Amino acid sequence: MTHDQDEALHMGQSMLVLNDGVVQQFGRPNQIYQKPQNLFVARFIGNPMINTLSLAALAGALNLTAIQQAATATIAIRPESIIAPAEYPSEQLLGTFKGRVDNQETFGSETRTALQIGSKTVISTAINVGQAGDQWGLLKSGVLGYDAAGQLLWAGDEQ
Repeated sequence: MTHDQDEALHMGQSMLVLNDGVVQQFGRPNQIYQKPQNLFVARFIGNPMINTLSLAALAGALNLTAIQQAATATIAIRPESIIAPAEYPSEQLLGTFKGRVDNQETFGSETRTALQIGSKTVISTAINVGQAGDQWGLLKSGVLGYDAAGQLLWAGDEQ
């Protein structure tokens, strides 16, 4: 048993995520990281924290069905899933969006890039130091859609 999420993700066979004594999700660490069943779990697991935006902030940027668009309130994006689109085949992308590089910080081997999307900031760990541009991509893996109650509706890699 541990309260350290990094330790649990690296060493655990299975994980139990609680919120105020209520079970939120139980499963293999990789499964919980890739498909958190609600926004609490999504925000709790992972460092840096998952990015969350309203669907409206990415209006028209995602290749979603009409049903998904109608039901989705929040888009959650893992930092490693925000990439330079030219580096990946289009079939791996859920969509592209415009954003401006606001800041880049290097932490050892990891670079965290802050991108400005309108009034929102998202963090990417997959953009190289000094990489410029205003067009960015979202890998299907690591992009999740949640309803207004914060429950998982879809995962991009199931598209």
